[in-house]
Amino acid sequence: MISAVAQTLGKILADETSVGSLEAISFNFPRADDNNCPELILYFYKVQPIFPELRQTELFESFKFPNSNSSKTLWCDVFFLLSAEDFTTLGKQRLLSEALAVLLRHDWLDEHLLAPVLRGYGSLPLVVHQPQDLVAFWQVLGIPFRPALYLSVTAPLRLSSSRFKTPLKLAS
Repeated sequence: MISAVAQTLGKILADETSVGSLEAISFNFPRADDNNCPELILYFYKVQPIFPELRQTELFESFKFPNSNSSKTLWCDVFFLLSAEDFTTLGKQRLLSEALAVLLRHDWLDEHLLAPVLRGYGSLPLVVHQPQDLVAFWQVLGIPFRPALYLSVTAPLRLSSSRFKTPLKLAS
């Protein structure tokens, strides 16, 4: 599920920003040193199970968590850091501005844009936000602070699959 969300976001950003291809999007840990080639860095950093009955935000008032096989599906928020590299600071800012405009247009990821494993649940919500403690966030990463966007996508995690011999279980 995590890689499917990353793949979906990467494809959208590659198609709709000037980076132009998925090869110009890195899914690796952000580097402390600049590599000076134009790219977006989409780094997964957290997954958090959610419970629909506790979701009390305006965005989710219209989102209906599908009931089918609900005992076999856990909904999670998947969090990413999006930063940019380029030859100049203005180039980095341009790439982040393009990415922000794209992401704000896609506050709901239409089902046809989703990686195949995420289809069948309808459109998925995408939120651009800021971590609660930005300083601590960058200290934990262990690299200097840099301009970035912080995203989350609410996505389904199937708890059982025919690919596994026994159903997946979450630790309590």
